[in-house]
Amino acid sequence: MKKLGIVTLLVVSAAFIGHSYAEHQTTEQQTVVTAPEVKSPWSVKGFLRTTRTATGKLQDGISNEMFLDVRRSVLEGVVSGLRAGVRVAGSNRFRTDLTRSGWEKYYTVFDPAVIVGKPLFDIAGFGGVGELRYYVPVSPDNRLSDRNPSNGSVRTIVAVEKNIGKWTVGTYNFVQRYAFKSEDNALKESSNAKYRLANELSLAYHVTDKVALVTGAGVEKFWMHKPSDNAGELEWSTGVELQPVSGLTAGASVFLSAPNQAIAKYLETKESRLQNTGARLDLAYSFL
Repeated sequence: MKKLGIVTLLVVSAAFIGHSYAEHQTTEQQTVVTAPEVKSPWSVKGFLRTTRTATGKLQDGISNEMFLDVRRSVLEGVVSGLRAGVRVAGSNRFRTDLTRSGWEKYYTVFDPAVIVGKPLFDIAGFGGVGELRYYVPVSPDNRLSDRNPSNGSVRTIVAVEKNIGKWTVGTYNFVQRYAFKSEDNALKESSNAKYRLANELSLAYHVTDKVALVTGAGVEKFWMHKPSDNAGELEWSTGVELQPVSGLTAGASVFLSAPNQAIAKYLETKESRLQNTGARLDLAYSFL
């Protein structure tokens, strides 16, 4: 009986071990090893903004702004997140500009920008990024004979964002310096810009992963070589932002602007309110 019990135990043990080994083998055979996702070092983004003011005929009150932004990771493994690239931009109005000739009657080409950007910090949920842009003075406007010679301009940007549940709070700030060779031109009635400062604060509520309600306020200030020409603007906008498919963002908003940062000028008359009210449609698509 003892021998029979021992033999039975050995058979059961062998069967158990064999079954376990077979399961292990099957698990190993079914395991699929996926290669890690390799992100492209390139990023390409296109942007189109259509603006319509509340007053005037359609062709007078509607305009487009657009840009194409191409960047690439550089010094990978040496400086984390460093990217460099270029941005080309322009605008068009649907009313003919009779002071220009050819295609410049309808289109305005802005100075292209050479860009270097990098994440700055990620502390307690606050994420900050920084950019340095140099605008190369090659646009037609910068080649006008009645403008002071220009060495382009330099813009430094700092943007900070924080997510709080379904809310996102963000701020965007930049300082731009225009590098003109001469301080002033006495023959001109007005002077060129010397500095430009902008600060924006935005708040978004994410209704779903693809829909967000957005509002924001921004202030912009220009310092000229002649103090009498200093100017500024205050603007508030509110609207909705959609992400219908991967890579595409669409936004529609209404904006109110106060010339020279004076709200009283916006409220002054019915005409002033209409002149400083408009709507925007923004489309942005990331190709890579």
